[in-house]
Amino acid sequence: MADGQRRQCGTRNVNPDLVLDTFCHATTRYVQTNGSWNAVASPASWGASVPNGTYEVTVTVGDAGTNPSDVAHSVQAEGMIVHDRVPTSNSSRFATATITVVVTDGQLDLTFVGGTKTKVVSVVLVPMSPTTTTVPPSSTTTTITTTTSSTTTTTSSTTTITTTTPSTTAPPSTVPTGEPLRYNFSAKALSAASEAAGWMLATGDLFDGSLGWDADDGDKRQCGTRNANSDPILDTFCHATTRYSNPNGVWIATNSPATWQVVIPNGTYLVSVTVGDTSSSPSAVRHSVQVETVEIHDRAITTSSNRFETAEAVVVINDGVADVTFDGGNRTKIVSIEFTPVS
Repeated sequence: MADGQRRQCGTRNVNPDLVLDTFCHATTRYVQTNGSWNAVASPASWGASVPNGTYEVTVTVGDAGTNPSDVAHSVQAEGMIVHDRVPTSNSSRFATATITVVVTDGQLDLTFVGGTKTKVVSVVLVPMSPTTTTVPPSSTTTTITTTTSSTTTTTSSTTTITTTTPSTTAPPSTVPTGEPLRYNFSAKALSAASEAAGWMLATGDLFDGSLGWDADDGDKRQCGTRNANSDPILDTFCHATTRYSNPNGVWIATNSPATWQVVIPNGTYLVSVTVGDTSSSPSAVRHSVQVETVEIHDRAITTSSNRFETAEAVVVINDGVADVTFDGGNRTKIVSIEFTPVS
Protein backbone atom coordinates (compact mmCIF):
# COMPACT_ATOMS: atom_id res chain seq x y z
CA MET A 1 0.00 0.00 0.00
CA ALA A 2 1.17 3.50 -0.78
CA ASP A 3 1.45 4.94 2.75
CA GLY A 4 2.90 1.76 4.28
CA GLN A 5 0.08 1.43 6.83
CA ARG A 6 -2.61 -1.16 7.35
CA ARG A 7 -6.02 -0.55 5.83
CA GLN A 8 -8.89 0.70 7.95
CA CYS A 9 -11.68 -1.88 8.01
CA GLY A 10 -15.05 -1.94 9.69
CA THR A 11 -17.90 -4.09 10.98
CA ARG A 12 -21.33 -2.42 11.03
CA ASN A 13 -23.30 -4.94 13.14
CA VAL A 14 -26.44 -4.12 11.12
CA ASN A 15 -26.58 -6.81 8.40
CA PRO A 16 -27.60 -10.42 9.16
CA ASP A 17 -25.26 -11.55 6.36
CA LEU A 18 -21.91 -11.48 8.16
CA VAL A 19 -19.97 -11.10 4.91
CA LEU A 20 -21.94 -8.03 3.83
CA ASP A 21 -21.64 -6.54 7.30
CA THR A 22 -17.91 -5.80 6.85
CA PHE A 23 -15.61 -3.89 4.51
CA CYS A 24 -12.15 -2.35 4.09
CA HIS A 25 -11.34 1.13 2.81
CA ALA A 26 -9.32 0.56 -0.37
CA THR A 27 -8.49 4.12 -1.41
CA THR A 28 -9.13 6.35 1.59
CA ARG A 29 -7.78 6.82 5.11
CA TYR A 30 -9.88 8.62 7.74
CA VAL A 31 -8.20 10.94 10.23
CA GLN A 32 -9.92 12.53 13.20
CA THR A 33 -8.93 16.15 13.72
CA ASN A 34 -10.53 18.35 16.40
CA GLY A 35 -13.38 15.88 16.71
CA SER A 36 -14.12 15.74 12.98
CA TRP A 37 -13.38 12.82 10.63
CA ASN A 38 -11.52 13.84 7.47
CA ALA A 39 -11.08 11.64 4.39
CA VAL A 40 -7.54 11.53 2.97
CA ALA A 41 -6.69 9.83 -0.33
CA SER A 42 -4.58 6.72 0.39
CA PRO A 43 -4.09 4.50 -2.68
CA ALA A 44 -3.39 0.81 -2.12
CA SER A 45 -3.44 -2.57 -3.82
CA TRP A 46 -4.34 -6.00 -2.43
CA GLY A 47 -2.76 -9.32 -3.30
CA ALA A 48 -3.37 -12.99 -2.55
CA SER A 49 -1.11 -15.94 -3.35
CA VAL A 50 -2.97 -18.42 -5.58
CA PRO A 51 -1.89 -21.13 -8.03
CA ASN A 52 -1.34 -19.96 -11.60
CA GLY A 53 -4.41 -20.48 -13.75
CA THR A 54 -7.61 -18.99 -15.11
CA TYR A 55 -10.21 -17.83 -12.59
CA GLU A 56 -13.62 -16.27 -12.41
CA VAL A 57 -13.19 -13.39 -9.96
CA THR A 58 -16.25 -11.90 -8.23
CA VAL A 59 -15.85 -8.68 -6.26
CA THR A 60 -18.48 -7.06 -4.05
CA VAL A 61 -18.15 -3.41 -3.04
CA GLY A 62 -20.23 -1.18 -0.77
CA ASP A 63 -21.11 -0.67 2.88
CA ALA A 64 -24.01 -1.94 4.98
CA GLY A 65 -23.95 1.26 7.02
CA THR A 66 -23.08 4.36 5.05
CA ASN A 67 -22.77 5.22 1.37
CA PRO A 68 -21.93 8.90 0.77
CA SER A 69 -23.12 10.45 -2.48
CA ASP A 70 -19.55 10.88 -3.75
CA VAL A 71 -18.68 7.17 -3.53
CA ALA A 72 -17.61 5.66 -6.87
CA HIS A 73 -16.14 2.18 -6.51
CA SER A 74 -13.40 1.12 -8.95
CA VAL A 75 -11.71 -2.28 -8.87
CA GLN A 76 -9.33 -4.01 -11.28
CA ALA A 77 -8.16 -7.65 -11.07
CA GLU A 78 -4.88 -8.39 -12.84
CA GLY A 79 -5.33 -5.11 -14.72
CA MET A 80 -8.85 -5.98 -15.94
CA ILE A 81 -11.78 -3.77 -14.93
CA VAL A 82 -14.25 -5.35 -12.49
CA HIS A 83 -16.00 -2.19 -11.27
CA ASP A 84 -15.65 1.17 -13.04
CA ARG A 85 -16.74 4.02 -10.75
CA VAL A 86 -19.83 2.16 -9.62
CA PRO A 87 -22.05 4.18 -7.25
CA THR A 88 -23.74 2.70 -4.19
CA SER A 89 -26.38 4.40 -2.07
CA ASN A 90 -28.48 3.89 1.01
CA SER A 91 -31.13 2.25 -1.18
CA SER A 92 -28.64 0.10 -3.11
CA ARG A 93 -25.78 -0.54 -0.72
CA PHE A 94 -23.77 -3.12 -2.65
CA ALA A 95 -22.58 -3.88 -6.19
CA THR A 96 -21.18 -7.22 -7.40
CA ALA A 97 -19.43 -7.99 -10.68
CA THR A 98 -17.60 -11.00 -12.14
CA ILE A 99 -14.84 -11.25 -14.77
CA THR A 100 -12.38 -13.90 -15.96
CA VAL A 101 -8.67 -13.32 -15.31
CA VAL A 102 -5.41 -15.20 -15.77
CA VAL A 103 -2.85 -15.44 -12.96
CA THR A 104 0.67 -16.13 -14.24
CA ASP A 105 2.91 -15.06 -11.34
CA GLY A 106 1.33 -16.93 -8.43
CA GLN A 107 -0.47 -13.87 -7.08
CA LEU A 108 -3.85 -12.31 -7.74
CA ASP A 109 -3.51 -8.52 -7.69
CA LEU A 110 -6.43 -6.18 -7.04
CA THR A 111 -6.05 -2.46 -7.70
CA PHE A 112 -8.50 0.37 -7.16
CA VAL A 113 -7.44 3.00 -9.69
CA GLY A 114 -9.90 5.72 -10.67
CA GLY A 115 -12.41 5.31 -7.86
CA THR A 116 -13.50 7.56 -5.00
CA LYS A 117 -13.81 6.15 -1.46
CA THR A 118 -13.91 2.56 -2.75
CA LYS A 119 -14.85 0.00 -0.09
CA VAL A 120 -14.25 -3.67 -0.86
CA VAL A 121 -16.44 -6.24 0.87
CA SER A 122 -15.42 -9.61 -0.58
CA VAL A 123 -13.47 -11.37 -3.32
CA VAL A 124 -14.36 -14.87 -4.57
CA LEU A 125 -12.07 -16.86 -6.88
CA VAL A 126 -13.46 -19.82 -8.83
CA PRO A 127 -10.99 -21.85 -10.95
CA MET A 128 -12.25 -22.54 -14.45
CA SER A 129 -12.96 -26.24 -15.05
CA PRO A 130 -10.35 -28.43 -16.75
CA THR A 131 -11.36 -30.60 -19.73
CA THR A 132 -10.13 -33.83 -18.12
CA THR A 133 -8.46 -34.72 -14.88
CA THR A 134 -6.68 -37.65 -13.31
CA VAL A 135 -5.91 -36.03 -9.96
CA PRO A 136 -8.70 -34.45 -7.91
CA PRO A 137 -8.32 -30.74 -7.17
CA SER A 138 -6.76 -29.79 -3.88
CA SER A 139 -7.91 -27.11 -1.50
CA THR A 140 -5.88 -24.13 -0.39
CA THR A 141 -6.92 -22.20 2.68
CA THR A 142 -5.77 -18.60 3.08
CA THR A 143 -6.26 -16.86 6.41
CA ILE A 144 -6.42 -13.07 6.32
CA THR A 145 -6.31 -11.06 9.56
CA THR A 146 -7.61 -7.49 9.40
CA THR A 147 -7.97 -4.70 11.93
CA THR A 148 -11.47 -3.36 12.42
CA SER A 149 -11.67 0.35 13.28
CA SER A 150 -14.52 2.51 14.53
CA THR A 151 -14.68 5.84 16.32
CA THR A 152 -14.53 4.13 19.71
CA THR A 153 -12.95 0.67 19.42
CA THR A 154 -10.36 -1.31 17.49
CA THR A 155 -10.70 -5.08 17.23
CA SER A 156 -9.13 -7.89 15.22
CA SER A 157 -11.02 -10.39 13.11
CA THR A 158 -9.87 -13.39 11.09
CA THR A 159 -11.46 -14.43 7.81
CA THR A 160 -10.71 -17.78 6.17
CA ILE A 161 -11.06 -18.06 2.41
CA THR A 162 -10.84 -21.47 0.77
CA THR A 163 -10.05 -21.71 -2.94
CA THR A 164 -9.81 -24.82 -5.07
CA THR A 165 -6.53 -25.39 -6.87
CA PRO A 166 -6.87 -26.46 -10.52
CA SER A 167 -5.33 -29.85 -11.26
CA THR A 168 -1.87 -29.65 -12.80
CA THR A 169 -2.24 -32.95 -14.64
CA ALA A 170 -4.65 -31.76 -17.32
CA PRO A 171 -4.63 -28.58 -19.43
CA PRO A 172 -7.53 -26.14 -18.85
CA SER A 173 -10.17 -26.08 -21.56
CA THR A 174 -9.41 -22.39 -22.08
CA VAL A 175 -5.88 -22.99 -23.40
CA PRO A 176 -5.86 -23.23 -27.22
CA THR A 177 -3.22 -25.12 -29.15
CA GLY A 178 -1.32 -24.21 -32.29
CA GLU A 179 1.03 -21.57 -33.62
CA PRO A 180 0.76 -17.84 -32.81
CA LEU A 181 -1.81 -15.92 -34.82
CA ARG A 182 -0.07 -12.90 -36.39
CA TYR A 183 -1.81 -10.02 -38.16
CA ASN A 184 -0.12 -7.15 -40.00
CA PHE A 185 -2.19 -4.02 -40.67
CA SER A 186 -1.59 -2.93 -44.24
CA ALA A 187 -3.20 -1.43 -47.32
CA LYS A 188 -1.61 -3.95 -49.66
CA ALA A 189 -0.89 -7.66 -49.90
CA LEU A 190 1.78 -9.09 -47.64
CA SER A 191 5.19 -10.01 -48.95
CA ALA A 192 6.06 -13.65 -49.52
CA ALA A 193 8.54 -13.46 -46.65
CA SER A 194 5.87 -12.15 -44.27
CA GLU A 195 3.43 -14.87 -45.27
CA ALA A 196 6.15 -17.50 -44.83
CA ALA A 197 6.72 -16.17 -41.31
CA GLY A 198 3.05 -16.79 -40.52
CA TRP A 199 1.72 -13.26 -40.88
CA MET A 200 -1.85 -12.70 -42.07
CA LEU A 201 -3.21 -9.54 -43.67
CA ALA A 202 -5.45 -7.14 -41.75
CA THR A 203 -6.67 -4.37 -44.03
CA GLY A 204 -8.95 -1.43 -43.35
CA ASP A 205 -12.03 -3.38 -44.46
CA LEU A 206 -15.09 -3.65 -42.23
CA PHE A 207 -15.74 -6.86 -40.27
CA ASP A 208 -16.71 -9.67 -42.65
CA GLY A 209 -17.48 -12.42 -40.15
CA SER A 210 -13.80 -13.39 -39.81
CA LEU A 211 -11.95 -10.14 -39.13
CA GLY A 212 -12.22 -6.43 -39.74
CA TRP A 213 -13.27 -3.07 -38.37
CA ASP A 214 -16.43 -1.79 -36.73
CA ALA A 215 -16.24 1.97 -37.20
CA ASP A 216 -18.58 4.58 -35.73
CA ASP A 217 -18.79 6.28 -39.11
CA GLY A 218 -19.50 2.98 -40.90
CA ASP A 219 -16.57 3.37 -43.28
CA LYS A 220 -13.40 1.32 -43.73
CA ARG A 221 -10.15 2.39 -42.08
CA GLN A 222 -7.40 4.30 -43.83
CA CYS A 223 -4.20 2.22 -43.95
CA GLY A 224 -0.80 2.98 -45.37
CA THR A 225 2.48 1.59 -46.69
CA ARG A 226 5.52 3.87 -46.36
CA ASN A 227 8.05 2.00 -48.55
CA ALA A 228 10.70 3.28 -46.14
CA ASN A 229 11.43 0.38 -43.80
CA SER A 230 13.35 -2.77 -44.68
CA ASP A 231 11.07 -4.74 -42.35
CA PRO A 232 7.83 -5.11 -44.36
CA ILE A 233 5.78 -5.53 -41.16
CA LEU A 234 6.97 -2.23 -39.69
CA ASP A 235 6.50 -0.46 -43.03
CA THR A 236 2.69 -0.51 -42.76
CA PHE A 237 -0.10 0.64 -40.40
CA CYS A 238 -3.80 1.46 -40.09
CA HIS A 239 -5.32 4.57 -38.52
CA ALA A 240 -7.37 3.28 -35.57
CA THR A 241 -8.92 6.49 -34.24
CA THR A 242 -8.52 9.14 -36.93
CA ARG A 243 -9.76 9.81 -40.45
CA TYR A 244 -7.86 12.15 -42.75
CA SER A 245 -9.44 14.29 -45.47
CA ASN A 246 -7.84 16.69 -47.94
CA PRO A 247 -10.19 19.53 -48.81
CA ASN A 248 -8.54 22.32 -50.79
CA GLY A 249 -5.16 20.58 -50.63
CA VAL A 250 -4.87 20.66 -46.83
CA TRP A 251 -4.92 17.43 -44.76
CA ILE A 252 -7.33 17.57 -41.83
CA ALA A 253 -7.51 14.97 -39.01
CA THR A 254 -11.00 14.06 -37.79
CA ASN A 255 -11.70 11.90 -34.76
CA SER A 256 -13.15 8.57 -35.95
CA PRO A 257 -13.39 5.86 -33.24
CA ALA A 258 -13.37 2.22 -34.30
CA THR A 259 -12.93 -1.33 -33.00
CA TRP A 260 -11.04 -4.15 -34.70
CA GLN A 261 -12.24 -7.73 -34.31
CA VAL A 262 -10.94 -11.16 -35.27
CA VAL A 263 -12.49 -14.60 -34.82
CA ILE A 264 -10.10 -16.88 -32.92
CA PRO A 265 -10.53 -19.97 -30.71
CA ASN A 266 -11.53 -19.38 -27.11
CA GLY A 267 -8.59 -19.52 -24.77
CA THR A 268 -5.82 -17.70 -22.98
CA TYR A 269 -3.33 -15.76 -25.07
CA LEU A 270 -0.27 -13.60 -24.66
CA VAL A 271 -1.19 -10.66 -26.89
CA SER A 272 1.53 -8.42 -28.33
CA VAL A 273 0.63 -5.17 -30.07
CA THR A 274 2.97 -2.84 -31.99
CA VAL A 275 1.95 0.77 -32.67
CA GLY A 276 3.62 3.62 -34.53
CA ASP A 277 4.65 4.72 -38.03
CA THR A 278 7.98 4.31 -39.76
CA SER A 279 7.79 7.79 -41.35
CA SER A 280 5.52 10.15 -39.41
CA SER A 281 5.14 10.62 -35.65
CA PRO A 282 3.40 13.94 -34.86
CA SER A 283 3.93 15.29 -31.34
CA ALA A 284 0.21 14.91 -30.61
CA VAL A 285 0.24 11.12 -31.10
CA ARG A 286 -0.76 9.06 -28.04
CA HIS A 287 -1.31 5.38 -28.82
CA SER A 288 -3.89 3.55 -26.67
CA VAL A 289 -4.89 -0.08 -27.24
CA GLN A 290 -7.02 -2.49 -25.24
CA VAL A 291 -7.73 -6.15 -26.02
CA GLU A 292 -10.83 -7.55 -24.30
CA THR A 293 -10.64 -4.38 -22.13
CA VAL A 294 -7.13 -5.30 -20.93
CA GLU A 295 -4.88 -2.24 -21.30
CA ILE A 296 -1.86 -2.91 -23.52
CA HIS A 297 -0.84 0.62 -24.55
CA ASP A 298 -1.91 3.60 -22.43
CA ARG A 299 -1.22 6.81 -24.39
CA ALA A 300 2.18 5.52 -25.52
CA ILE A 301 4.35 8.12 -27.26
CA THR A 302 6.27 7.54 -30.49
CA THR A 303 8.67 10.06 -32.02
CA SER A 304 10.99 10.46 -35.00
CA SER A 305 13.76 8.88 -32.88
CA ASN A 306 11.56 6.13 -31.39
CA ARG A 307 8.98 5.31 -34.03
CA PHE A 308 7.44 2.15 -32.56
CA GLU A 309 6.21 0.83 -29.24
CA THR A 310 5.44 -2.84 -28.50
CA ALA A 311 3.69 -4.11 -25.39
CA GLU A 312 2.00 -7.34 -24.36
CA ALA A 313 -0.54 -8.67 -21.87
CA VAL A 314 -2.31 -11.93 -21.08
CA VAL A 315 -5.91 -11.95 -22.34
CA VAL A 316 -8.77 -14.46 -22.10
CA ILE A 317 -11.12 -14.96 -25.08
CA ASN A 318 -14.51 -16.39 -24.05
CA ASP A 319 -16.81 -15.62 -27.00
CA GLY A 320 -14.70 -16.65 -30.00
CA VAL A 321 -13.93 -13.05 -30.97
CA ALA A 322 -10.99 -10.86 -29.88
CA ASP A 323 -12.13 -7.25 -29.52
CA VAL A 324 -9.41 -4.63 -29.93
CA THR A 325 -10.36 -1.11 -28.83
CA PHE A 326 -8.43 2.17 -28.83
CA ASP A 327 -10.08 4.21 -26.06
CA GLY A 328 -8.25 7.20 -24.62
CA GLY A 329 -5.63 7.63 -27.33
CA ASN A 330 -4.98 10.29 -29.93
CA ARG A 331 -4.15 9.39 -33.55
CA THR A 332 -3.36 5.79 -32.63
CA LYS A 333 -1.78 3.81 -35.48
CA ILE A 334 -1.70 0.04 -35.18
CA VAL A 335 1.05 -1.89 -36.98
CA SER A 336 0.61 -5.51 -35.88
CA ILE A 337 -0.98 -7.82 -33.33
CA GLU A 338 0.07 -11.33 -32.29
CA PHE A 339 -1.92 -13.89 -30.28
CA THR A 340 0.30 -16.56 -28.73
CA PRO A 341 -1.56 -19.40 -26.93
CA VAL A 342 -0.54 -19.69 -23.27
CA SER A 343 0.50 -23.28 -22.53
